[in-house]
Amino acid sequence: MDSNSYCMSVCLQVIEAKEAEQRLLESQLQVSKTEKDLKHEEMLRAREEVLSNFAELMETELQCSICSELFVRVTLKTYLMICNISFVWLLP
Repeated sequence: MDSNSYCMSVCLQVIEAKEAEQRLLESQLQVSKTEKDLKHEEMLRAREEVLSNFAELMETELQCSICSELFVRVTLKTYLMICNISFVWLLP
């Protein structure tokens, strides 16, 4: 085998090895992107659940114990709340 064909053979082997490495890295990148997307979706679901639970808690806390209507703020200057139906006051 002459030096040109040997050099060509070595170059082809190096190219094939680099292409295999590139395919491996691309597949690892795809797996990482998929995992990132799944984690992001999980985080969004958890955030939505927390906000939903908070909304339910606030609605329960701001509900009149007599008529179950929500309290409303009486004035913007104070934080006194009143039930418009039962006239029950909720102090801060």
